[in-house]
Amino acid sequence: MKQRYSLAPKLKHKKKGHYPIVKLRKSLVPGTVVIMAAGHQNHRGRRMILLKQLESGHILLAGPKAINRMPMLHMMPSFVIATSARIPLTEQVTSNVEKLNFTQHFKKEQKKKEKSSPIFADGSNEEKKDSRIDPEIEKAIEEGLVASVENFSKDALDVEIVKMYLKSKFSLRNGQFPHNLKF
Repeated sequence: MKQRYSLAPKLKHKKKGHYPIVKLRKSLVPGTVVIMAAGHQNHRGRRMILLKQLESGHILLAGPKAINRMPMLHMMPSFVIATSARIPLTEQVTSNVEKLNFTQHFKKEQKKKEKSSPIFADGSNEEKKDSRIDPEIEKAIEEGLVASVENFSKDALDVEIVKMYLKSKFSLRNGQFPHNLKF
């Protein structure tokens, strides 16, 4: 008698648990200036400062806004290019980064649909609250990052060069090859 094989084998369901542990590259340490290789068109090619690795495997990046107008955001480490530039982070930055809680950000919020029409609403518009980052902590981190950039060197010219480096956008020209560049 012939043995019958199914065309679609039965899949074993795995239990959903915590995020897998993702090891970062050696070049990605807190304080490293990274170049965003992917993302929104306005963000692609921008230079940002790495703050820490989140438990989900993402990395937390910050602009800071006062220097290059980039908000604090998270990204997968495979979508950034690490440079050799390092900015020593102050104690204010590292202590406030540890206070951040991103567990709510990765959970999808379920909203209840109202049956009433918005035309006949009582006129009270509820503002959307961004529960990801506490604004006070974000402001303290931004101030600490600006202070750490300004304390990068005793020479004022070096500080201006670092600020201009963070403001500039990375792009390739004709005849430039990324495998020949030293970041």
